[in-house]
Amino acid sequence: MAIGEFGSTNEILALRSVGFPLRRIYQPIIILSLVLSLGTYLISDVVLPYSATQYKKLYTGLLTSLPTLDFKSNSSNKIGNIIFANGEVDDNTIKQLIIIQKTSSNDNQILSSPKGTLYATDVDNYVYDIQLENPELIETKKNNLNDWSLATGSKADFYIDLTSQIQGINKNFPSHLSSAVLHQKIDKLLPDYTEDRREWIQDQQRENDIIAAELNKENPDFNIITNASAEKERLRNNQPVNFYLQYYRAELNKKRALSMACFFLVFMTFPLSFIRFKHGKFVGFGVSMLVAVSYWYLLFFCQLQIFSTALNPAFLLWLPDMVLFVVGILLIKLRQTS
Repeated sequence: MAIGEFGSTNEILALRSVGFPLRRIYQPIIILSLVLSLGTYLISDVVLPYSATQYKKLYTGLLTSLPTLDFKSNSSNKIGNIIFANGEVDDNTIKQLIIIQKTSSNDNQILSSPKGTLYATDVDNYVYDIQLENPELIETKKNNLNDWSLATGSKADFYIDLTSQIQGINKNFPSHLSSAVLHQKIDKLLPDYTEDRREWIQDQQRENDIIAAELNKENPDFNIITNASAEKERLRNNQPVNFYLQYYRAELNKKRALSMACFFLVFMTFPLSFIRFKHGKFVGFGVSMLVAVSYWYLLFFCQLQIFSTALNPAFLLWLPDMVLFVVGILLIKLRQTS
């Protein structure tokens, strides 16, 4: 938008006419783009991992406290496939508690107790225990309501596992990891991938040896040659791909490529300074949107190819930056020579 406005008001033309070289005119824009790229990288590599870690700590800290279960007097709660209905609640003592749960076969289990006491059994693993007094357990069959069973006792322990409630929070997504952590994970996975690729190369070489050995015979067996050639072709089309290695490499390079996009995309704006636009800001905004959409489309297309090829994701994720940078440089050169 700024470059479009400069072009429409002839400001760049005026600067050049009094001896300002293009290098000095564009230098502040390039410096600003580098500052923004550095700031973007710091956000993705420092701020985002830190905030994700702090959010996880805060959330899990809330889950480790007893109020997480939120048992209120004369109310009901649902955790996973378990329904709790209860009477009066005094601190961690629950009266007239009814627990309804479906088994793996979809049969219903109803556990009732006049009194239960809630304890945090394993805080680190988010496991709670309700110690029930004089419990009664009724189990009914889904397909036959007349088939039921009843069990009673003086005491029972009912355990509540909240791990499933925080599974997504505890999981460290690669996009939430810093570059240092991503490098560590890549270094751990790289030896196994290197070994898989070495075996893949050896298997291809073995098929080549089989074909060469048969061809050197006076009466080669063409069935063996055909089978070995087919196996060689199958191996060539099925290069070893380590999913997590590609994933971590992609996220590492995405942090850098997306951050540097501001620097590379700014070169697309320079050719606009040679053109006089009416409504420069409006045209500049339209061009910037077109360039941004093109960049994101190309980036997402490259991301889709990450897991379908053994090619290093660095090439795919830096490709959009390089394409737009080269296009910008070519447009500048073309305009300067014309």
